[in-house]
Amino acid sequence: MQSIETIVNKACQRHDELIKQLTNELKDTKDELRLVQNDLNQLEQYGKRRDLLIYGISYTKDENVTDIVLKLGSTLGLTLKENDFNAIHRLPPTKNSVDKTKQSIIVSFLRFTDRTAFHSSRKRCRNHDEFKNVFINEHLTYYNNQIFVHARKHLDKKRIFTRNGNIFLYVDKGKYKQLYSTLEIDNALNNLTVTVT
Repeated sequence: MQSIETIVNKACQRHDELIKQLTNELKDTKDELRLVQNDLNQLEQYGKRRDLLIYGISYTKDENVTDIVLKLGSTLGLTLKENDFNAIHRLPPTKNSVDKTKQSIIVSFLRFTDRTAFHSSRKRCRNHDEFKNVFINEHLTYYNNQIFVHARKHLDKKRIFTRNGNIFLYVDKGKYKQLYSTLEIDNALNNLTVTVT
């Protein structure tokens, strides 16, 4: 007959092996999930590639947002027509909105080139009194927006920018680092080093 100690040791050994196996499976599953989430985020961001968000234009009763966007485009030096857009409308105010009269406007362009020209011209708003408090941003996915907000909060916000839905940190002339996660930002802060691509 086996001693109780031997039986217990064998049972513990089997459980330890099972725990090790399940831990490895869990790690593999988490890695696969991370890849799938990244793929879904990229697909969602690709679907938003022709969209821009416009902030800072006050809501007025019976407004025509298409006319507002066309006027803004004209102010930026662009020649756009109503049929250059898929859709234009105001988004509902968020719970955290301080000024409920300044709901953002989402603009979905028909062509990516028009969207890029509009976005590239955004700094010209500062030269016009009517639009000097207007900001034009890319339409980011929830995940990419979290990275963007986190980076601007914890890094030098003047060096954080987006391009085609991706978030970047300007490092030096012609050098920038793409930021893929909030964890990466936290690690960079802890190590105080950011590798350049």
